[in-house]
Amino acid sequence: MQFETENNLDPDKLLAQLANKYPEHELSFVEDPFEPESRAIRIAHPNDPKAPQPKPTSVGADPLPPESQASQSDAIPKEPEGASRSEEVSESEAAADTKACPYCGETIRSVAIKCKHCGSDLSASGTSATRPVRTSPDLGLFLLGVPILAIVLIWGWVANMNLLQSPETTLMAIGIGTLLITAVLASVEAASAGMQTSRQKGTYGPTTWFFLILLLWVVCYPAYLYKRRHYGFANLLVPGLVIGAVYLGSWLLMDVAIVEARAGLQNPFR
Repeated sequence: MQFETENNLDPDKLLAQLANKYPEHELSFVEDPFEPESRAIRIAHPNDPKAPQPKPTSVGADPLPPESQASQSDAIPKEPEGASRSEEVSESEAAADTKACPYCGETIRSVAIKCKHCGSDLSASGTSATRPVRTSPDLGLFLLGVPILAIVLIWGWVANMNLLQSPETTLMAIGIGTLLITAVLASVEAASAGMQTSRQKGTYGPTTWFFLILLLWVVCYPAYLYKRRHYGFANLLVPGLVIGAVYLGSWLLMDVAIVEARAGLQNPFR
């Protein structure tokens, strides 16, 4: 509620009369937005959340000059710029104090001489970008060469055998030998590299890799060729998948051919 006051009326007297009439309300002079030369008295209940909040002016007082307003704004404390700069400097220093392990790619301290994630020796690398010399043997070529040798034996030896030479027994021996030899090679390489069970990397120890490859060769053989990269070895997933698919296809085709030949021999008139 607002009351307009004319220049010929005593505003202080009118304000005192209204204060006696509305003791529970707040009364103050405000600038009239419609008539700049006039003032209005605002009457609002203090607990009314919907009451407008115009800029109040005291009776007979002029607004502060710009110089006073500037001095009050300068008196408000501001957040020091040094605190934010120090935080940025500390973050940049922390980032500069770390580096990526050239073996597993995990973040380590720049002065570390041994990776805490994969256990690789970093003393030979220093601050250069060259890769440290790996002391453990790399058996990747042997892991790929065993299935290739099995493919050659299947098509070069078993395919030329007659049924009296029991080709199915030879084919079974080649399959078991392939599983066993690749499992042993993977476990030996894992042991020399110090592989340990890690859920974050998806790696296992040497014994676990041996039984996984032996029992689930189709899945675990290419999985090991991929996970070995965490310990400084080359990622052989793609060639492992290709060679593994050719080996499995050759073995299955030869087994089907032997079964059909046996069935044709038992039923010559079919």
